[in-house]
Amino acid sequence: MRLERRSFPVTAAALGTRTRLDGTRLEVDRAELADLVRTDDRVTRCEVELVAPGEDARIVHVCDTVEPQWRAGGGTFPGWISPIRTAGSGVTHRLAGAGVTVCAELPWRRTGGIQTPRENIAEMRGPLAALNPLARLQNIVLVLTLRDDLPDEECDRAVHLAETRAAEHLARAATEGAEPATTDVRELVDVDPSLPRVAYVYQITSQGPYAGTFYYGGYLDRLMPTIVHPNEILDGALVDGNIAGPWIRTPTTVHQNNPIIEGLYRDHGKGLAFAGVVLTRGHYYGMDDKFRVAQQASKLARWLRADGAILTWENAGNGIMECLYTLQECERAGIKTVFVTWEHGGAAGDDTPLQFYVPEADAIVSTGSMDEPVVLPEVARVVGSDTIRLDPQVGGVRHPARGPITLDWRLELYGGAAHVGEHRYGRVDA
Repeated sequence: MRLERRSFPVTAAALGTRTRLDGTRLEVDRAELADLVRTDDRVTRCEVELVAPGEDARIVHVCDTVEPQWRAGGGTFPGWISPIRTAGSGVTHRLAGAGVTVCAELPWRRTGGIQTPRENIAEMRGPLAALNPLARLQNIVLVLTLRDDLPDEECDRAVHLAETRAAEHLARAATEGAEPATTDVRELVDVDPSLPRVAYVYQITSQGPYAGTFYYGGYLDRLMPTIVHPNEILDGALVDGNIAGPWIRTPTTVHQNNPIIEGLYRDHGKGLAFAGVVLTRGHYYGMDDKFRVAQQASKLARWLRADGAILTWENAGNGIMECLYTLQECERAGIKTVFVTWEHGGAAGDDTPLQFYVPEADAIVSTGSMDEPVVLPEVARVVGSDTIRLDPQVGGVRHPARGPITLDWRLELYGGAAHVGEHRYGRVDA
C-alpha cells in the first residue's frame, strides 16, 4: 500500500465569503459550512466558531476533532461520507495544522456509568494547553444542537458524521487544484533484512455509544486482534467516539497523525524495520476474553516476525489488563516490548501508579498522571456552552464554563492522557 499525503499548512483562520486557502491562511464560509452540517436532519442547529492556539479561550462539550482531509478519486472517511473501502492507498490532501472540532451537549440518560458522555474541556492557553491536542490547531468549531428524540447511538453517529463531512468539505474546497507545500509518501518498502523488526500493538476502546472507536464507521465491540496497515490509520479508518473518557481517549486527529506510526516510518530502513500494526480492542469483562486477546495479538506479532513491539492502550482498568497480558505473551515469545501509559498515582503522586501490572513490563514510558487536582482559570471566551456539567454520579452539577473551575482530578481534560505520545509531558522509567 502506497499513500501519498499532500500537505497544505494552515497557520491562521478567518471567516470569509467563501472557503479557500490564501497562502497558509484558511478562510471559512460560515453559512455554507453550517448549511452543509444541517443537511442531516438529526441536527437542528449548527454554529461555526474559530478558536486559535494561545487564545484566552476554553472549548467545552467537545465530542471529537478531525484533521480536514479529502482523497482524490473518492473514499474520504470510508464508512462515514463514502462507501466502505480500504483506506491507505492513493492520494490524500490534508490541511496540516487545522482541526474540525465538534461540540454538543449530549443527553445524560443515566446516573454515572461508563457510557455517560462526560464533560470534555479543552484549554487553549496556559500550562494545561500542553495536554490538549487542540491547543496546537487552528480550530473550526461546530457547536451543534441535536433533536431531543434521538437515541444515544443516533446522537453519537450524528456528531461524527458532522465533523467528517465538514472536514472533507473544507479540505476539498481549500486545496483542490492547488500545489501542496510538501508531499510525503508512506509505504512499507523492503529494507535490510538484518534490521530489527518492530511492530506496533495499538489498542482502541469500543464499548458502544459514547464509549467507543469507529473502524470504517462501525463499532468494534467484539473485535479480535487483527493486522491492519499503518496507512489505514493515517488515512481516516479510525474515528474516535470515546466521549465518556475525556482524558483517556485518542481524538481522531491524533489517530490521523499517530506519532508512534510516524516515528516508526521515519526510522524504517534506518535503525529498524517497521513490521506493521496489530489493532486490538480493549475492555473485555471476562478473564477468558482477556487471555484470548493476549494470545491472538501476540501470535499476530510473531506472524509479523517482530523482534520488538511498542504497546499503547486506551481507556481504563480492563483495557490495561488486556494490553499487559498481551505484553506478557510477547515477552514470553522473545519479543522485546515498550509500554506507553498514563498513571494514576493519587493527588500527591505517592499512590499506586497503575491499575494492573505484570513483571515483564520493565520498559515503561509514562505520559503523566490523571489524579493530580487542578484549577482551571477564568477565561475571556468560552466556545460550546455557557455552562459545563460535572459529577454525573449524582446526576450532574452545573458550573459556569468561564471559570474558575476546580477539578479533583484531570478526567475531564480532553485528550490529556496522550496514549500514543502526542505531547511532551511525561517521563521514562526503564
